[in-house]
Parts: sequence; structure tokens; C-alpha cells
Amino acid sequence: MGEWTVGALYRSLLDSFLRDADAVLAVLGRWEGDDLRYAEQNWRTAEDLAVQRVKP
Repeated sequence: MGEWTVGALYRSLLDSFLRDADAVLAVLGRWEGDDLRYAEQNWRTAEDLAVQRVKP
């Protein structure tokens, strides 16, 4: 009886871990695509706007 209970709990924990890992991989996959390029563009724009320019 105890072995069955521990096995069921282990399978439940493993299923939760796999579901969470899939969610993490999905987020990372989106960041590899357009989201990362968009974030990079925003970063470069912010850098450009933060530079103080001196007029000659």
C-alpha cells in the first residue's frame, strides 16, 4: 500500500515538473524569436536617447 502511494505521488510530482518545464521552454522559445529582437531595439533606442549630444 505504501509503495503504491509513494509511486502515485512521485508520478504526480514528475507530471507537474514536466508541465512546468514545457511552459519554461515555451517562454524561452518566444524570447529567441521576435520578442528578443524587439527588446534589443528598445534597448538600443534607450541608449541612443540617453547619450548627451554636443552641438558643434
